[in-house]
Amino acid sequence: MKIAIDCRFWGVEHTGLGRYTEHLLKNLLKQDKQNQYFLLVNSSAQERIKTALAPSKNFNLVEVNARHYSLKEQLVLPRILNQLQPDLTHFLHFNTPIFYFGKTIVTIHDLIKHYSRGRQTTTLSPLIYYFKYLNYRLVFGRTVKKAVKIIVPSEFVRLQLIKVYGLINQRVKVISEGVEPEFFKTTKAFKQTKPYLLYVGNLYPHKNLERLVQAIKLLQPPIELVIVSSRDVFLKKFIQQVDHLCVRKLVRFIHQPSDRQLRALYQGAAAFITPSLIEGFGLPGIEAMASGCLVLAAQASCLPEIYGKHACYFDPLDVNDIKAKIAQVRRYPPAVRKKLILKAKNWAKQYCWQKTAQETLSVYKK
Repeated sequence: MKIAIDCRFWGVEHTGLGRYTEHLLKNLLKQDKQNQYFLLVNSSAQERIKTALAPSKNFNLVEVNARHYSLKEQLVLPRILNQLQPDLTHFLHFNTPIFYFGKTIVTIHDLIKHYSRGRQTTTLSPLIYYFKYLNYRLVFGRTVKKAVKIIVPSEFVRLQLIKVYGLINQRVKVISEGVEPEFFKTTKAFKQTKPYLLYVGNLYPHKNLERLVQAIKLLQPPIELVIVSSRDVFLKKFIQQVDHLCVRKLVRFIHQPSDRQLRALYQGAAAFITPSLIEGFGLPGIEAMASGCLVLAAQASCLPEIYGKHACYFDPLDVNDIKAKIAQVRRYPPAVRKKLILKAKNWAKQYCWQKTAQETLSVYKK
């Protein structure tokens, strides 16, 4: 079978999407030696991808050079795919070309932009924002309508899709994301003399970081918040919020650490925290569990489904509850921490990229 996959999100610069793309492809090509893969890539990542997948022989890189969400991708991708004539194409995000009519499978990671919208969620002018939002809904709707199968990372997203688009159950398949085996290994801890909370993710408004910082301000004794994030468009706005709350000395930014550095950050943290109002999966929390780090999470969206009983949950809209749960976790005796960490680590073992690839391959074969 001839399979095309849109790999333009490959790389850590694309945060969760980049991680999903990279680890799905690595594990797919380890398991599948029969099908022929045509990977659509941008030239900037071409050498990295070739090196990462080098042991495998059944893939070809196809240069696209069309920016995500652009008019160019709508024009270039159909032409390339019509030339390739694949038996199926897997798009790893919702942004599929409207005028491509071949057999497609799509991964929908979340419906965040359906629910987190409005001027507070953008740095664009109102006119440009609403134009882009309408385009997003058009492309998204067309994507889910034409896909023969839709892969989602959680039951939460599956139910959202069925509710919003009236899809039948059989068209939507839940395939969880994974965590690399390296996260379960002990590494040299991050050099930090004082205890810190760790947040990993972008700075978009739905991440609810302003309330987290408000809670940090109320904590006694104080604790530093280490934020691992790419330099996204909301960085400047968030720094202004931090300065307004007069807690700059309690907030530290680390941009795009290596995987080894990230593991060290997890292992050295007093706890990992995610106050997000809506997520599709919540991969950093699973990475934290695998690394032996306690997890504090919002009682919201998919997080209770993914983390089970192995996170300390709080009301993400209640600053005092966020503060109280952080204080509660900090008071855990060493024996309690050790027991909770071990249980969470065992829970995280069910999420592996090898399984993600195996289940995705079974979707291709159908």
